[in-house]
Amino acid sequence: MGEGFDFEGGATPVTPSNIRARAEQFVSLIRQRAPFYRTNNILLPWGCDFHFVNATKQFENMDQIVKYIQDHAAEYNVNLKYSLLSEYYEAAMGSGVVFPERDSNDFMPYADGPDAWWTGYYTSRVNLKGLIREAEHISRAADTLYATTPTANRNVSQPVAFDMLNISRYALGISQHHDAVSGTSKDFVAQDYRNWLELGSANAHTLSETLLNSLASKGGNAPSFSNFTTQALNLQPGKTLVVVVYNSLGWTRSEFVRVPLNRNDVTVTDSNGGKVAFEVHNAQGTSEGKYDLFIGTTIKALGFQTYFVTAGAVNSKPVDTPLINEVGDYVLENSYLRVTVSSTTGTISSIQNKKSGISNTLNHNVLAYHSYTGSGQRSGAYIFRTTGPAQPLSSRAPTNTPQGQIVQSLYQVFPGDTAQSYYKQNIRLYNAGGDENFENFIDISHEIGVIPEDHEVISRFSSNIQTGGVIYTDNNGFATQKRTYDSTLPIPANYYPNVYWSYIEDSNARLSIASERSHGVSSQAPGSVEFMLHRRTSSDDSRGVDEPLDDTDITHPVLRLVYETPANSDLLRYKQVYSVNFPLSLYYATANSPSDWTSRYQTSYSPLSGDLPPNVHLLSLKTRDSKSNTLILRLTHLFAADEKPANLAAPAVVDLKALFSGYTIGNLVETTLTINQVVNSNPGLTITLGPKQIRTFLLTLSK
Repeated sequence: MGEGFDFEGGATPVTPSNIRARAEQFVSLIRQRAPFYRTNNILLPWGCDFHFVNATKQFENMDQIVKYIQDHAAEYNVNLKYSLLSEYYEAAMGSGVVFPERDSNDFMPYADGPDAWWTGYYTSRVNLKGLIREAEHISRAADTLYATTPTANRNVSQPVAFDMLNISRYALGISQHHDAVSGTSKDFVAQDYRNWLELGSANAHTLSETLLNSLASKGGNAPSFSNFTTQALNLQPGKTLVVVVYNSLGWTRSEFVRVPLNRNDVTVTDSNGGKVAFEVHNAQGTSEGKYDLFIGTTIKALGFQTYFVTAGAVNSKPVDTPLINEVGDYVLENSYLRVTVSSTTGTISSIQNKKSGISNTLNHNVLAYHSYTGSGQRSGAYIFRTTGPAQPLSSRAPTNTPQGQIVQSLYQVFPGDTAQSYYKQNIRLYNAGGDENFENFIDISHEIGVIPEDHEVISRFSSNIQTGGVIYTDNNGFATQKRTYDSTLPIPANYYPNVYWSYIEDSNARLSIASERSHGVSSQAPGSVEFMLHRRTSSDDSRGVDEPLDDTDITHPVLRLVYETPANSDLLRYKQVYSVNFPLSLYYATANSPSDWTSRYQTSYSPLSGDLPPNVHLLSLKTRDSKSNTLILRLTHLFAADEKPANLAAPAVVDLKALFSGYTIGNLVETTLTINQVVNSNPGLTITLGPKQIRTFLLTLSK
């Protein structure tokens, strides 16, 4: 509101002897701001971060000033009142003044002083950002499982189940605080957020296990599933590891899942005894076991499928494949994509989409910005300020370890600019005999840390895609925002938040990159895109944390690359965004044999008769409270009106009766997004969604 009126912060209290002077000071403040407004309605925001802890002190003083000015309104020619923001808008809009309409661009990035660009928090405490996203997918799995499990099969009382769900929801709720997910809290507070998220996830996992046990029961027999990998790591000869894979999305998914093992003599079959694409790799980097087993799975919408891993088989040892072409480059290739890793640089050098007939250079570099620690504004939890352009971690090439045929993997260890390597990554391309659902993306999973102080580590992809200095990022994980490089501003001012995706493109090709946690992203040169993956500073940036961002975590972010023509990219991007953020959930048990298990338990389940349309996402399906059977259903149209193909950017229709054909739908009403008001008490069972529309419903499902 202005200096002199922060009564919690030590401003001179209002007394009978100074009331007139204080009132005139306030009126002067109003007149200073009046020229910046189009009408005679002036809004003075009151308060800031950390204010109104002692609200009584604030109001006791301001009440006197407001009353005095009102009592002397004619003298000051001011009418003063406490106001809601909505009241100000009503007064301003009702004044007859025509206000200009702003475009759809946001205000990113913010700055509050010279070299004070608030672009560091896009990446700060990247492990906490990842834990929040992981907890969200664990909570979603429990929510959708509970919502679609018939009441008679739940085997858990609704109050108990709701309490378990609510702990998870509460943890996710508080983690959305502007100093939580942003990574701008003190270290001990960040740890408290972690504790809550882990508690919430543990409760959600326990409920999911209980529900899966009930859904898999047959003839009074119920299994005992666990999300812990202990049974996988302790698999004994002649025994079978049961892997139940659950899909919380509204579409059927075909993906590889990874199971850690301490043995490699295994074979994998599906619930019908059929062959399954699988491959055993030597574990690389941080892994729970000696080996990683990759299984190709296909899981129906909101359903689960069972796979059997039997120990004691032959010819299942890790597949070591050189993946080297005639000139010594590493090549990862399937029927859809071809990725070349240069023998000279040791990093990705080109990419080709064999189906679309496009190719581009794609030079991958790992670098670090050095945090500014001198006089003036320093780099910290909120603010990113660098001493100059990013520098390579080392002049030496990374070491590369290839393996696999079905899952082609190249494990890279990058030399660091300190004695210890702190950046490792695994590039994976999946080869499933031409099935594009498995093959149309590239995964790069990382292990980064402990990074040195005052390092802000980035992964940069430089291409010959003619971008004209433009990069596109998501806006809150919902819409796409165009960002144009501004050469008049410093490096941090050209950084933007990446919640779910970013991409660069020209008329021929688009490179889209999906992330499973928030990062800062930028295009510092035409054809380039860089993600800030980790940061650690030795200084505080003087924005309230009062401690350096001394983040010594080892973090494991994943980037998923989609390379296609612009016309064929949007659907692929959306599908991979949701797949990487809501991965398939794995639960384990042990059996004597696959046949023994299938004779005693159910091995598959799906509550839906089919999939949602490809352009409609199941945003949420969850129970509303601890007493009723009312569910909250939110559906969102993924596409904007100008996205491609045009038929998917058109209105989408969902037939709820057909989708939930095994259920009776009751008490269906449409509400606002926050379910606090009814919009339509009889919306009908055929739902139409326009581009980017979200619709929310309350309903019951019964069998």
